[in-house]
Amino acid sequence: MTRLSDNRLIAGALVGIVLVAVFTLLVSPPPPAPALSVRSAASDGAMALSLWLEQSGFTVRQVLSNPIKFGEIDALLVLNPLYPYADAEALRIREWVEDGHVLIVAGTAPFIINDLLSVFDVSLRYLPSPVQNLSPALPTLRSPPVETVSASASYVIDSTRDDIVVHIANGADPVLISFQQGAGTVWVSGLTQPFTNRGLGDEQNARLVLNLLSNVPEQSIIGFDEARHGFQEASASLSGWLVSSPAGWGILLALLLTMTFLSLRGRRFGRPIPVPEERLRREPVEYIQAMANLLRRSGQPDEMLKHYGGRLRRSLSERYAVDPHLRDDEMVKAIAYRDADLDPAQLRSLLGRLARNRLGEQELLDTIKDVDDWLRKIS
Repeated sequence: MTRLSDNRLIAGALVGIVLVAVFTLLVSPPPPAPALSVRSAASDGAMALSLWLEQSGFTVRQVLSNPIKFGEIDALLVLNPLYPYADAEALRIREWVEDGHVLIVAGTAPFIINDLLSVFDVSLRYLPSPVQNLSPALPTLRSPPVETVSASASYVIDSTRDDIVVHIANGADPVLISFQQGAGTVWVSGLTQPFTNRGLGDEQNARLVLNLLSNVPEQSIIGFDEARHGFQEASASLSGWLVSSPAGWGILLALLLTMTFLSLRGRRFGRPIPVPEERLRREPVEYIQAMANLLRRSGQPDEMLKHYGGRLRRSLSERYAVDPHLRDDEMVKAIAYRDADLDPAQLRSLLGRLARNRLGEQELLDTIKDVDDWLRKIS
């Protein structure tokens, strides 16, 4: 009855926790999107950029797959990723660019972005003394013309390439470059403010973004890598549903609490199995004593004498090649004829005691002991 009550308690608690967890996750507000995410309406988000590009005639898509599924994407914006790129994925992105596409990279975490830029022989590093107002280094940003960018350059760009074009520099340090990679183009920016909701409010920043997309035709598909901001597409598998949906989170939480409950109560799953070192091993004498006690409790001493008498006769028959069914005197004579060292009187006495009935307990034990001595002697 106690076990049934425990099972009902656990089942009820499991259902209750799942319902509470699902309800809590559904009614609670979602966590704020990170900086430069197209899902963020904060000042450092990129929602305005996404909406503005759609109004400008482009098709905007959020890339939620990891690794990236390019599909029909013509230009990819990687803005402030929170998770690094694997080497294999960085090489896939480079191959995609070489097929004639546009890649735009900007962010505030060089140790993450450099995992992607390393396949292009480019890297970002922190700039300790940024300048707020920057001007183009060359008259290359002309579609539309950019005169001054009001954005603090926090990072500079290092590269061993000899084909980069420096568009904006902070003194001698480039902060916005581009270069050809196969048939495609790569833009790397140490400036992040022009892509933000607040930054796009400045006309010069908006002009700068349009220059980055000047080679991308209208009606093209522009993708934002939102998977690196922690937004993943829903999985069709059970495991993906468990880790990506509120109901799945509730079930996992309930299972965790249930296992914790069982472990704290010390409940065992199945019968305990002792380790071999802890198993009790009986001594041989214990088995002999147990058999002797069973024979004593049986109350059949005559059967015991028959057993030991038959055993002795079989051994004598095998040892001296005589008929085991001979009478005692005939068997003793036949054995004495074959073995001159044998004591006929001792063997005759033992066979006579085995043929008697109702021996006392001590006499019975002495007789059995003598039988064992004879068995060892003729074996």
